[in-house]
Amino acid sequence: MSKKFLFSTLFVFSFVIPAIAGAITTDEKIPPALKRKNICTEVKPLTSGLLKNTWPGHIYPPDPRSYGFAYICGSRDCPRRWPARVYFSDGTLAFRLGYYGIWSGNGKPRSYTGTYGAPKVYVKNIVTKSKRKGKDGIKRNGKVYIAIGNKKCRSAIPGKRNGSTK
Repeated sequence: MSKKFLFSTLFVFSFVIPAIAGAITTDEKIPPALKRKNICTEVKPLTSGLLKNTWPGHIYPPDPRSYGFAYICGSRDCPRRWPARVYFSDGTLAFRLGYYGIWSGNGKPRSYTGTYGAPKVYVKNIVTKSKRKGKDGIKRNGKVYIAIGNKKCRSAIPGKRNGSTK
């Protein structure tokens, strides 16, 4: 084995191994209020589902979906019941996502705020509220938690594109 091959292999692995390790999802610390209110007993970052803003995009006013969020299920992180509930870290309901149909990109369910049992919300309001203190005085951590079923939640940062459709 040549020194050049050995060096290039070590150089590549010095970048590949940490990237793989970072891609493995680990449990996050569960916010105490979510645990106390029996909403989540497991929290992981959203990786296999996509939460994103619908504005600006392909949905325009006056459609009530245009102001809020869209969620596309991935291979694992798909809510078991609709409308799906999304919570702030203090355990209060942030918004709901109404089932809208199957997304042609991966054949999985997609949902929106402002449809089928989910009221219209504004992304800016949710982002602001996610960083404020709740009514009970608990400081929120800037994230929202999607309840996917069996007391499992996936965390996301509202106002940003979170996760993927894989």
